[in-house]
Amino acid sequence: MSYDTQDQVHAPYHFVPLSKWVYMPDWAHLVSHDHPFEEGLSGAIEYTLNNKTPLCVGAEQEKDAQGISVVKWARDPSGKPIIPGSSLKGMVRSVLEIASFGKFNAIDDSHFSFRDISSRSHYLTEVIGKNKVQAGWIKYNKIKKVWEFTESDFCKLSHKTLNQVLEKDIRNSDTAIEKYEKIKLSNEFKANISAPKGVQKNCWADDFNQGTTSGHCVFTNERIKGQGKASDYEFSYFFYNKRSVKSSNVDAQVQHLFNNHRSMTCEIRGKETDQVQYLQDNEHREHGIPVFALKKGSEVHSLGFARMPRVSYKNGTKDLADNQNKAHSADAYFDMAELMFGTLREKALSLKSRVIFSDATLDSCEHNLTSAPVILSSPKATFLGGYIQQNDPESYNDYNNDNSVLSGWKRYPIKRDFKENDSSEIKSNKVKSKLELLEAGSEFSGKIFFHNLKQEELSALLWALTLGGSSFNCHSLGHGKPLGAGAVQFSITDNNIKIKGISTAKVNTYIDTFESHMEKVYYKVNGWKTSVQINHLLELSDTSISDVNHFEYMKLKDFQVVKNSKDSLTINDHNDESLNDVESKYEPIGSPSFGKGRLKQLFDSESTWHNNEKALQETYLEIFEKRALKDKLAKEKANVSNSDMSLYEKSKLFLEFIESDQDKLNGTEKKNKIKELRNILKDIKALTLTNEEAKYLLSVYKNINLSDKDVEKAIKYLEGQC
Repeated sequence: MSYDTQDQVHAPYHFVPLSKWVYMPDWAHLVSHDHPFEEGLSGAIEYTLNNKTPLCVGAEQEKDAQGISVVKWARDPSGKPIIPGSSLKGMVRSVLEIASFGKFNAIDDSHFSFRDISSRSHYLTEVIGKNKVQAGWIKYNKIKKVWEFTESDFCKLSHKTLNQVLEKDIRNSDTAIEKYEKIKLSNEFKANISAPKGVQKNCWADDFNQGTTSGHCVFTNERIKGQGKASDYEFSYFFYNKRSVKSSNVDAQVQHLFNNHRSMTCEIRGKETDQVQYLQDNEHREHGIPVFALKKGSEVHSLGFARMPRVSYKNGTKDLADNQNKAHSADAYFDMAELMFGTLREKALSLKSRVIFSDATLDSCEHNLTSAPVILSSPKATFLGGYIQQNDPESYNDYNNDNSVLSGWKRYPIKRDFKENDSSEIKSNKVKSKLELLEAGSEFSGKIFFHNLKQEELSALLWALTLGGSSFNCHSLGHGKPLGAGAVQFSITDNNIKIKGISTAKVNTYIDTFESHMEKVYYKVNGWKTSVQINHLLELSDTSISDVNHFEYMKLKDFQVVKNSKDSLTINDHNDESLNDVESKYEPIGSPSFGKGRLKQLFDSESTWHNNEKALQETYLEIFEKRALKDKLAKEKANVSNSDMSLYEKSKLFLEFIESDQDKLNGTEKKNKIKELRNILKDIKALTLTNEEAKYLLSVYKNINLSDKDVEKAIKYLEGQC
């Protein structure tokens, strides 16, 4: 096996691995535009933005003389290039979602299909091999409000016969819509059905338009030619003898059928029309829409418009994301990006953005140019070697496997320069584009207005803008990212941050604050900054990542080799190390704000997942309260007396004294006990514990519930004795 550059599967994109942990800040239930935070920060950030590689932020597209689309720059009313604030906001938000371990919900809930006819494929052995092909019709029952499938017989119909009898020009190369435009589905014809013929024992419609059996012409899209003669593929189908055998439980299969064929379009009367919409608009009044079903007994496995139909995978993208953690799509979960940049929710819980990006205006430009024709292929999530994590070709993961893991957030690795790909081999100009580019070194400026942000949120914003403050890391913006266009950097100085009521603000201090916050809440001991997610995010943003990796499109022939051999995208090497995409053991952690306050409206008490997530909150609080208290004890231990006795032991004695029957102590015993406790109290008071912390410290040893009143009473009692 070899590829065009080296023995490596490559693509212009890569992925930041999806995490099972979704972070919901503990102030999520307090975010409201009606009740600002007491310590909320408001102000503006002024920035400059420089492009390290040629940049195209496109708006309109127009055709040139050769019919090639030219992507034109977005411009203000005076014709000056601008970067829309929405483009900048989307770019920064995607970084923040990853950096703050947010939800993976900015994806289409796509349900893909497959039709793999390669030797010994799962499709041939398990789908086609174990199901019977049955022709029939689907029609929506308006009374029962369900889709129904009714069986019929079918045979092949030669295009040569069809064209001679009806004086038409039906060809295999036509789309199904083009064929139906020439011969309507509503037209009824007669034929005689032959006995099985040939090696495959197919029946044919003979004596077309003169026979005794009534039926309808049914067409498919172009068949991919194999090793046979071209004439072997010049046929369509004749559906006849509709029977009363009906299946009413086919709603899901019909929806999969429609989804699998939505992308098949044809230009009819000057506009693009998809196959599903065409058949719905032109269905047979009595029978409905002709289909082929794969059936096992009475159960319909799947439906298609061909004898070997595309079959839907068991899981969609949302299903696999939810398998990682349902919080990724849960309305009851609010991640940091949603809290800051806004989100839509029911029950009046939608949030407006508290961060507003102005349009960035062009301040200086070396010069602009228009690229040569390029091919900007759209990545397909059906490429299993890219979009799903693979461990072993012998057990290739796909969307049928409940344990499959999505590869994660797609990112375009930063390249040092823009390199046009060769489009000369492609004859059709419809798939080619030209980009209006500003050369590297152009400079834009703009403002970001923020309102009522917590310190951690402003810190997160600055971290996302600067990608952790690194001078080597770039964002990826605009068109042409697969070819290296659009590497940009924000430049923000301390003087560029204006916060109401605060005279000075240091960028690096805020960046450190965000990192410290994430390290504190991160659920694993090895740390947030060393996680595979942050490692991938920063490395794929580094300008040197493309020096040792290939991020070009593979040639079609190489791509086919990859699919057949079930290879997958390689792990990138950077700084002489491989980027590991395997996340260490996951410890499920809840959120202290889940189902609290105004978010109670989103809590479903009958949902198993909601209740499990609520239970995780106790685990969360216990872990982090223990961690916080342990850190506090360790830091302040040097400042207290009796260092030979641990503070835990002291707190234990403190609790035992509170619970003891002091009336049974004689004068000397009580005096000695008070003397002993005086030093213990001194140490405990030196820790400056809050009532909550004191209550927690005491309850560690006795497993009892102490109220605030109990704690205050105990402390006052000891203070009085001392």
